[in-house]
Amino acid sequence: MHAQEEQVLLCSFNLKEEEGQPDWFSLKDLADKVNESYNRKVSSSFVSNILTRLGITRRKRVKGYTLFYCPKDLLEESAKRIGLPLDATCSTQSTNSTQQQEPAKEWLEGEQNK
Repeated sequence: MHAQEEQVLLCSFNLKEEEGQPDWFSLKDLADKVNESYNRKVSSSFVSNILTRLGITRRKRVKGYTLFYCPKDLLEESAKRIGLPLDATCSTQSTNSTQQQEPAKEWLEGEQNK
């Protein structure tokens, strides 16, 4: 049963916030990302039920779309609760890749200045 929660959480870390609404994400975008990433066929209501089980309950409708409120610290807390290691989450990986790119940028800028 935890596999579904893990899939939804991992995909949640990669979502883009809705424009002008920080920490609000589209439920349909999350369902599409789960379907694409794991080659599954899940509906938005199925993903919504999983989010509710994880404790992510705040939602609103904007222009026909359902948005759910989920700041990154709430995602990390939910990941800890189900035993998902934080180093497996996409947010940690993206932070690491950004840190790895910074020395390369510095070297490139140094080479261009010569």
